[in-house]
Amino acid sequence: MIALMPLAGCGVQTDPSPTPTATATATPLATRTEPTLTLTSSDGVRFVPGTKKPAAMELQPIPWHRIRFRDGSVTLSLAPEAAPEQVPCSVNHVEVGPADGVLRRVTVWGKRLNPPCPHGPKQIELSVPGWTRATIAAPDELDVPDASLTGSQQVVVVPGSAVLQPDRRSIVVGYTHSRCNALAKVTAKQNGPAVRVVVTVGTEPNPASTTCLSPGLYGHTLVRLPTPAPPRATVTVVRCGRDRQRCVSWLQSR
Repeated sequence: MIALMPLAGCGVQTDPSPTPTATATATPLATRTEPTLTLTSSDGVRFVPGTKKPAAMELQPIPWHRIRFRDGSVTLSLAPEAAPEQVPCSVNHVEVGPADGVLRRVTVWGKRLNPPCPHGPKQIELSVPGWTRATIAAPDELDVPDASLTGSQQVVVVPGSAVLQPDRRSIVVGYTHSRCNALAKVTAKQNGPAVRVVVTVGTEPNPASTTCLSPGLYGHTLVRLPTPAPPRATVTVVRCGRDRQRCVSWLQSR
């Protein structure tokens, strides 16, 4: 999984512990019957099918925050909208998993330094055979909500992780959780051009208490809008504290 941000807080936290049946089921974005497609570039921006290049430095998965599809070409935005200067120094290659229905895993591999490289690529273009406007891309597996996890619910999200797909109805969003809870629910409410995404994790009702250690884990899930979002739609993601009173919203323009 791609770690997009650290979990808030540190040390030991006490969470109720679910039984093994409370763990969210994952929908894989790749099958074992087809190989992963490797894309490489000669200019650092346009990536086409090729052979993975040797790397002088250890590579890291690079988060991407937006996707467009036009004239057969896929464009990924690598810089978060809230911090456009945070770009990778370089991209070595891109891995695209085989299609599982309309789902495809897309992982960007490169090098990110601290402080960031101001002249690194902010966007990359991918040439992927068979890609259509209905294709949904995600950086890893998509977790399926378990509605039975109604205990100790928390509203969690990774800021900047909500990616509205080219079909304008599907949104892939990242969230955080501990070993003691799992994905319970994800909703997307649409009011004209404004879309509000809420991801909730939870446990089984009235579980036994146990100790969970930070840092947490990361996951991604998918939510669909009832109607396509308009071209100038905005997506807001919400994260709340444990008491569900201190909530913060992050606005992502589209």
